[in-house]
Amino acid sequence: TPSEQPTEAATEATTETPVSTSTNLTADASNFTGWAYEDGGASATFKNLSNGIQIAVTNSGSEEWHVQGSYPGITLEKGVTYEISFDYQADKAVDLGYHIQQNYDPYGQYLYEPLNFTAEKQHYSTGFTMTDSTDDNVACVFSCGGVDAPVTVTITNLEIKKSS
Repeated sequence: TPSEQPTEAATEATTETPVSTSTNLTADASNFTGWAYEDGGASATFKNLSNGIQIAVTNSGSEEWHVQGSYPGITLEKGVTYEISFDYQADKAVDLGYHIQQNYDPYGQYLYEPLNFTAEKQHYSTGFTMTDSTDDNVACVFSCGGVDAPVTVTITNLEIKKSS
């Protein structure tokens, strides 16, 4: 009889594979991009590295956002805690910021941290809980504008992983 046939409806309802807590959401360093606001007088060159990005700022413009290195295409889920870590350095002491933000207008920030870059490589690590609605168009942005240029900034080993 039809009622004796096994049903597979429950297994077909799942369409996404959950991301493991050990999966680095930013594993492909070739996804880094760079941008300089030329109308604001900014200019920079961007070099993708095997494990990050190097940003050589020639003219930083007047605002922090006038030069940016960015890792786009990140999805952050509401209520989930993430571990964020990376190594950073510059060829001279400079204060710069990094943002976890919307990758679309109005570019709202989920996390902002000022960092003091030096010639010595430093390691940054923090936990962050996404309290806003799930967003599938997030970028990790390193703002390099509005500083005393020239300066060369290097970001390597970026990892964003679910921790809960």
